[in-house]
Amino acid sequence: VKRRGRVVDAEAAKAPREDASRGCQKRNKESRLFPRLCLSTVQTLAASLAIVCYCNSLWGDFVQDDERAIVKNLDIRPEQPIRELFRNDFWGTRMQSRAGHKSYRPITTLSFRINYLLGGLDPLGYHLVNVLLHAGTSALFAAACELVAMDPLVPALLFAAHPVHAEAVANVVGRAELLAAAFFFLAFLCYGRAARSARSTTPAMLTWTLATAALAGVSMLCKEPGITVLGVCSAYDIYVATAASLPALLRRGTSPKPGEPGPPPLRALALRQGVLAAAG
Repeated sequence: VKRRGRVVDAEAAKAPREDASRGCQKRNKESRLFPRLCLSTVQTLAASLAIVCYCNSLWGDFVQDDERAIVKNLDIRPEQPIRELFRNDFWGTRMQSRAGHKSYRPITTLSFRINYLLGGLDPLGYHLVNVLLHAGTSALFAAACELVAMDPLVPALLFAAHPVHAEAVANVVGRAELLAAAFFFLAFLCYGRAARSARSTTPAMLTWTLATAALAGVSMLCKEPGITVLGVCSAYDIYVATAASLPALLRRGTSPKPGEPGPPPLRALALRQGVLAAAG
């Protein structure tokens, strides 16, 4: 009888907490300015807004650094051997030259070369690629927001329309930032998959982690700051994906939970962090 009484008391004590939790969730839903939309809808809205905001740049000409990096850069011409593109800096100068800028961005220069093959030096094609890249990056940013458990609607729309991106989108040489950002977010999303794959199989986790490292390298070859995604992934893994303090992780990290496949949490975390460190 006493045991049953304790059960009844526990259930009676639990009911108010559940009611309070449901009331809190209801108030949170009512306090939202915008309804929660599915990710694909948010991505479509963000990409569309990015195009609307920056489509007026399509009819611009080559300006400022565009002249040196594109118009006068022999590395984007088909008659120039493609291997020269990987020996020279962003401006077409030898990396060993004292007069060089030392900006090594061969992936961005390669994209200019593809533009030249398709349309010569018509600025419209170059500006069109920049606008589409910004639209795609805005969609990727929405996915990154959702990965960190943030409602992506408002952040993605602000990212798409914010005037801070005007220089990167409107100036053709700004493609370096656009490409680096796109591969940055792709690397971060791959690392999110790696953290989730840690609960299933080690090969899947390693595959996604290596994909992260590869995409980080591509981002860096678009523009140098792209390598910082490795640090962002490391911080995300420790403070968001793992969601445990170090003492708690050490207590439960030496062995997996009963019935849970995959490597122990601490070993999986160390493996992912080791790949990031090696890539850096």
